[in-house]
Amino acid sequence: MVELGFVGDVYPGSGDSINIEPDVLRALAAVDLLVANLEGPITDTLKKGADKGVRLRSAPASTQFLSKMGVDVAILANNHMFDFGVQGFHDTVEALDRAGIAWLGAGPALVDARRPLVMERDGLTIGLLAYSARSIQTVCATETSAGCAPLDDDLVAADLAALEADVSVVFLHWGLMGYELPTPEQRRIAQFLLDAGADLVVGCHPHVLQGTSEVGQALVAHSLGDFAFYPESADGRPIDQHRARQTGALLTVRVEAGRVLGHELTLTRQRKADVALEGSRRRHRAVARNRRKASGEMAGYAKVWRRYVLRRTITRGMRRLAPWRWRTLSVGAFKGFGVALREMIRR
Repeated sequence: MVELGFVGDVYPGSGDSINIEPDVLRALAAVDLLVANLEGPITDTLKKGADKGVRLRSAPASTQFLSKMGVDVAILANNHMFDFGVQGFHDTVEALDRAGIAWLGAGPALVDARRPLVMERDGLTIGLLAYSARSIQTVCATETSAGCAPLDDDLVAADLAALEADVSVVFLHWGLMGYELPTPEQRRIAQFLLDAGADLVVGCHPHVLQGTSEVGQALVAHSLGDFAFYPESADGRPIDQHRARQTGALLTVRVEAGRVLGHELTLTRQRKADVALEGSRRRHRAVARNRRKASGEMAGYAKVWRRYVLRRTITRGMRRLAPWRWRTLSVGAFKGFGVALREMIRR
């Protein structure tokens, strides 16, 4: 048996301003293999990539932060990895290589971005694949250009079929930001990947927890939220750390060949610059409630999703329209609602 550990979005920023409490570090050190999503490049280049509202970039020294966490594998398939162009990506892989941290999910061409990473622990081979959805402003690799591995059913199915490992893990960057339940499309993709041979599907990007679902002898974690996130973008803009976003998680999964034996979700909370264990019972109950909703039968999930989106929209609208917040009302108040509405109509 091998114990795998997964955390969601990690954005070190300056590399020396986020403090992880000792009890959290002990939990990270207890796993045999720790995988983290590296949100954005590690570079000091100023050459920007695609035009977008929020750009992320961590200092070259931030690899020391990843090493302190005990990260063995960094996922590069996300919508911020090419915020500072191809140069930022190359700087990132060079920094990770120097630090002895393995990586996957992006490359100078599509064939490289799709290449799996196979790690061995206690005689068990762990095969990892990583992809990012095109719909979230991901720079995707092509046959001749650098980028991330795109989340495409046929590509992932082919890669899973060719993967030779005792345990198959697919790490995805997908979903809607701020939504604490997965979309029906996320659930469809997850089931497709399990049917294609994945033993474990782990996701991030929404920046909030979406819980886990056990499917036979496999496991799906739709979003692990933010684990350690520097509160400023590369342009110095503050990043909203609302209460739900402060809660992250360490997903610990016990596996053997072709089978998930069990898992635990250890909740954490980032408050300002400190990452500690989540002590709020209310947040624990909220995560458990969302997990139950996301684990329901697919046939009735579309109705659950519609109710959730409607309730969330009304609640956020009332908060934004409160008289004392009129001056801060912005178009961003309902960001993502159009996509969610289309999902509701489709289903």
